[in-house]
Amino acid sequence: MLLHRLKDSANRKLFRPNILKFHKKREEQMYKYNIKNMTRREFLRASSFMGVALTGATVPLLTGCTKEEVAGKDNYSVQIGYYDCDHMVAAPISRDRGLLMNNGVNNFRMTGNGQVPQAMTAGHMDVGYVGTTTIERAFRNGAPIRVVANNHRGGSWYLVAANHIKEAKDLIGKRVSLGAHPNPFWCNCATQVDIPWQFEHYDVYVMTDRDEYVALMAGHLDGYTCCDPWGSMAEYSDVGWIVATNHLLQDGSWGACCDLVMRDAFIEQHRELAKLCLKTHIDALMFVYEQPYKAAETFASDFKVPLPVAIKTIWRKTNAEGTSMTWRHDVSEKERQFAYSKSLGLPEFQETAPPAEWMDDTLLKEIGAPDFYEFIEKKVKPYFPDRMSLEDWTDVATKRHTI
Repeated sequence: MLLHRLKDSANRKLFRPNILKFHKKREEQMYKYNIKNMTRREFLRASSFMGVALTGATVPLLTGCTKEEVAGKDNYSVQIGYYDCDHMVAAPISRDRGLLMNNGVNNFRMTGNGQVPQAMTAGHMDVGYVGTTTIERAFRNGAPIRVVANNHRGGSWYLVAANHIKEAKDLIGKRVSLGAHPNPFWCNCATQVDIPWQFEHYDVYVMTDRDEYVALMAGHLDGYTCCDPWGSMAEYSDVGWIVATNHLLQDGSWGACCDLVMRDAFIEQHRELAKLCLKTHIDALMFVYEQPYKAAETFASDFKVPLPVAIKTIWRKTNAEGTSMTWRHDVSEKERQFAYSKSLGLPEFQETAPPAEWMDDTLLKEIGAPDFYEFIEKKVKPYFPDRMSLEDWTDVATKRHTI
């Protein structure tokens, strides 16, 4: 069964019609959430490309040319890509909250593109939010890209089970969507709850996160791994529960997840514009921390999920799981992540390029980026102390929404 699932290239196409055969109540739920028949990329394309007025403005970072001068001198159309994952919420916020235009990046096109490194290699993408593992592999294969800032550390990858699964070991032998091959995030989750991570112990499916959620709701899957909002969505819909979270590494330290990447030629040919894009990235992350309710509104609109799901998603990333959204460069986090991945014996992690070779903090220094930890201590913790309950956090976030 396992080999059949993984070798059948048409498996997903054959499976999708079946998962849409809901009984009436389930179908009404899907229409209520407004996500039936929408692919993940369609979520992004459905979002408006027009910025709205900036609220909660942050401290200016750039020195030298003003944003107006840069915009006037360089009207190059910046191509920005991101994966439709909650870790990369800074991208739609920078667009929909008007941060890009506020910083002078008036000519841009933002798309959800699952092939960002490849697009950069071909010269079709300038700025992208990309997973750290994907970045390393792309760099090793010759992609002319570099990490200019962090975006999300830790991982925040969830193992979700249907409600009839009462404990983790009940997933063994069941239908679980895990991807084409074991990845370190899944391995970490499995180890936490003392179940094997090797695929031969499960009936493995390969599906998108959104399709996994739909399949679980329809009773065609027993479990899956995912980014949010699909863990929080399962809880909100009362169709599943989060069994384990890939958050910290096994030794309790931070690992790596995803970063802000730029194409080398873009930095070289449009350096001031690249600085504005980087400043916008930092502004967007600050916005998430300082105005989390407004950030959740943008997330809900962009991902087409209920607002309570978006609120829970932002709470997890900025408080419940620590301050995981960050622009701060940390080579050691990458080194620890790849060392852990290598220790698992996974073939693709036995030979990797040192993170210092594809990380570059030059632009961060040039724009005078604020210290992340100082920002958290002074601007965030007075309102949102560590590890608040969802109820308390939501109450404070709602009150700050009116500021």
